[in-house]
Amino acid sequence: MFLNELSSLKSKRSSQTQKIVLVLDAHFISFLHLDIGGIPELEMKEVATSYYNLAQSDPDVVCLLGYFWPGGFDDPSAKGARELPQNAKDEYIRIGKIISGK
Repeated sequence: MFLNELSSLKSKRSSQTQKIVLVLDAHFISFLHLDIGGIPELEMKEVATSYYNLAQSDPDVVCLLGYFWPGGFDDPSAKGARELPQNAKDEYIRIGKIISGK
C-alpha cells in the first residue's frame, strides 16, 4: 500500500525533477501500530531500516525525516523516537551516521 501511495505521489508532481522527502514512521502508538498494523514495538527498527532502504533506492528521495522525537503528540500514549526500544534508537543512529558520513 505504501509503495502505491508513493507512486501516486510521484505521478502528481508538477515536474519530474521535483524531489521527495520521506517521513519515517519514528513513533509508536499501540492501538495503531500493533493492533491495526501488526507491528510490535520491537520491530520499529525494521520499520526504520525499510524506510532507509527505500530512500537509498529511489533517486527522487532527497531527505529522510523522522516523525517524531518526543512522545504524546498524536495520542497521550504515543511513544516518540527517543522512547522506543534501544534497537530502534541504535538503527536511527546507524542511519544518521551513514547519511552524514560521521
